[in-house]
Amino acid sequence: MRCATGGCSTTERTPTWSGAAGEYAAVLAFPLRGRAIPGSCWQRGSGKLKGSLMKAHRNDMENIFPFLFLGAIYSLLDPSPAVARIHFFIFCVGRIIHTIAYLLRLKAPTRSVAYSVAQLPCFSMALQILLATTPYW
Repeated sequence: MRCATGGCSTTERTPTWSGAAGEYAAVLAFPLRGRAIPGSCWQRGSGKLKGSLMKAHRNDMENIFPFLFLGAIYSLLDPSPAVARIHFFIFCVGRIIHTIAYLLRLKAPTRSVAYSVAQLPCFSMALQILLATTPYW
């Protein structure tokens, strides 16, 4: 991640963001005047846990955003509320277990199974979206 002054030195600076997130970050960082909050995620090299948390968060975002996209389209198909709740519940439980396994560095089958279980609702929703749109092709 780039810092506001280009390269980062030992004294971290506020990262540059664009759009609304950049405005929000600027408002939050104004009192800091270019200094990072001690212990914040913008400081590098402060331990394995922080790196692990950042990797887990990035991994979650790589999977949650596609699910939200599929879920939004799926909800426009007017599915049964009970079936939709089951899809959303299975995904949430699978991602929570996967994140816990990622952070606690549990053995490989736990994380892989949790990931696979969380992807099942995504595949199911994608298949139902495709089946609903094929008559219009």
